[in-house]
Amino acid sequence: MSLKKLTQNTLIYTIGNISLRASAFLLIPIYTHFLSKSEFGLLQTLLFTIQIMITLVDVGIRTAMVRFVKEYEDDNKLNLLLGSSLIINLTSGIILFFLSVTLLKPVIHSLIPDLNSNVIIILTSLAAISQTFLLNIISFYRAKNEGKLFMSASLLAAILLLLFNSLFLIILKMGINGALWAQVISYGILWIGFSIAIYSKTGIKFSSNVISKLLVFGAPLILAMSGDLLLNTFGVYFLGYFRNLETVATYTLSFKIAQITLIVLIIPFQLAYEPFVYSNLKNPELKSNISKITTYLMLFFTVLAFLIVFTFRDLLTIIVGSKYEDSYRFIYFILPGFAFMGLQYIGQSLLHINNKTKITGITIAVMTVIGIILNYILIDYLGMIGIIITFNLVMAVTSILLIYFGNKEFKINFENSRLLVISLIFLALMGTSYYLNEFSSFVYYSVNLILFLMLSLGIYFSNFFDRNEKDFISNLTFANIINKKVRV
Repeated sequence: MSLKKLTQNTLIYTIGNISLRASAFLLIPIYTHFLSKSEFGLLQTLLFTIQIMITLVDVGIRTAMVRFVKEYEDDNKLNLLLGSSLIINLTSGIILFFLSVTLLKPVIHSLIPDLNSNVIIILTSLAAISQTFLLNIISFYRAKNEGKLFMSASLLAAILLLLFNSLFLIILKMGINGALWAQVISYGILWIGFSIAIYSKTGIKFSSNVISKLLVFGAPLILAMSGDLLLNTFGVYFLGYFRNLETVATYTLSFKIAQITLIVLIIPFQLAYEPFVYSNLKNPELKSNISKITTYLMLFFTVLAFLIVFTFRDLLTIIVGSKYEDSYRFIYFILPGFAFMGLQYIGQSLLHINNKTKITGITIAVMTVIGIILNYILIDYLGMIGIIITFNLVMAVTSILLIYFGNKEFKINFENSRLLVISLIFLALMGTSYYLNEFSSFVYYSVNLILFLMLSLGIYFSNFFDRNEKDFISNLTFANIINKKVRV
């Protein structure tokens, strides 16, 4: 796979991921208008909990699928890979469900004191299981670089989520239960449909040896994949415990807006980047390409982060109402954590080239434990500021450690000078935008736009880009990329 193919797939995954995740943003007005602020805070706490459950049910199968599909396809044994993966996820899903309604039930009630319904616990676990099953079956398309099919699945999921949420919350007024039922039904229907479509072509078998191989590779990734989720979820638990659910609502809304960088850029990048690396292990230019890709990722992140704070200055209040307007100013301070999260994927890929998933798991596990402890201490004293400090600190240190250990396995000479320039531009844009937030809309938008254009022209006409990169930028249009007309 070439850099051009990586760019194309990243854009395709961006469309698919935006479609699926955009439903979460389109649902925010429904949630904020048909749930009280405390109910919205409780729902967001449950959605964070679902993300942790997804990682436990997944057992690293999504990453294992991407890593091994080509290998098993070449040996004409895809049916063994798919069947063994299904057995693992069915087993882990059943275990999670029974633990949720038995041993873990009092733990969940203690972490979420305002949760007074056992039905909600059942629906939360079912929502996690159905979403995991869907994400894992469509990861087959991602592993085969069939980005358009992955995008189609995401579009269908987004449509169904909007339809069922509208039905259950607006028409039937089922509250939080309705929001959870919408997830269970939407993801469940699509999982059944795509399973039939894929298994009818490949067949399905399972093998104890393949199951063992997948677990050895994927199990250590439970901690790697859930580190940031555990960190943020326990942070939300502590925020609700030491403050209240309305504070949780304010924070989670800020987090969701900053999370647009994850949805639009970081996750689509990861989806396209991992197959790119694993399919180019014998390419002598892989190391230099990874170095350039890291630079591009941080540059795109800076642009996207600026667009988010620029756009949502007044738009946020319009969407959710004035009772959430205090969420906006926290977005600036959450954004850097997502940039470091993108760098973590770079470090992980360097380790996973040599199957060193245990290093990834141990590193993230240790940092997650430290982060949970910090969250407990800092949230008690600083409230929302405490959870933001912890998030950024843990994401930064984790990315540095993963890249350090990854470089020992697969040495990359990163473009430190260009990365420094990008960091300074990020600070300039964020600092100016935050300072001008107290000024009139005319001053805010005009000055920020002028600064952004000046910085963009400055790096374009400087020596920041080489000739090939400038030619690429000058010819860059969305249509050209999709039609494969851009030379990279």
